[in-house]
Amino acid sequence: SSEGWRRGPELYQFGVNYRGSPIVIDEEGTPESVDPYRSGEGGALRAGDRAPDAPGLVSSQGEKTCLFDIFRTSYHTVLIFPGTDLEVNGILDLLKAYPAGAVKSVVILQQNAAPAVDGSPADFVLTDGEGYARKHYNDRDGIVIVRPDGIIGALVGGVDGLKRYFKGIFL
Repeated sequence: SSEGWRRGPELYQFGVNYRGSPIVIDEEGTPESVDPYRSGEGGALRAGDRAPDAPGLVSSQGEKTCLFDIFRTSYHTVLIFPGTDLEVNGILDLLKAYPAGAVKSVVILQQNAAPAVDGSPADFVLTDGEGYARKHYNDRDGIVIVRPDGIIGALVGGVDGLKRYFKGIFL
């Protein structure tokens, strides 16, 4: 019988996380007891969790893509969810200070925003065509930094948090 070979979902290790680690920064989260095996059970994404995919992103050329097509093991991916108080150009200017090729920027415009246009200094400018990215990245304006291993290194609200995170990465 195959019953003896079945294992519960907790053994799949999809919930393993690094919440509370000294190398992740979470400006949104509240201090809590950290369970390294129960990622995302409360529904909120936190720094230290595995970064989720987001299908239905649309480029300025109308091509569909997803975040897993952008994430790589050779660089940090900075997801920028712009809003009224978030200075996108200041963020993009700051990212130029880091080693070339070590950081890629992705501006994700809201579902109903004007289509992305070429000419941005960002590496990628995408429209959240299905609203999936914003919904699964806590439905807020801000910055999410995805480490090369696919784990969220930081959830921050602006340039200060971005600097603080990379200060611990690029010594």
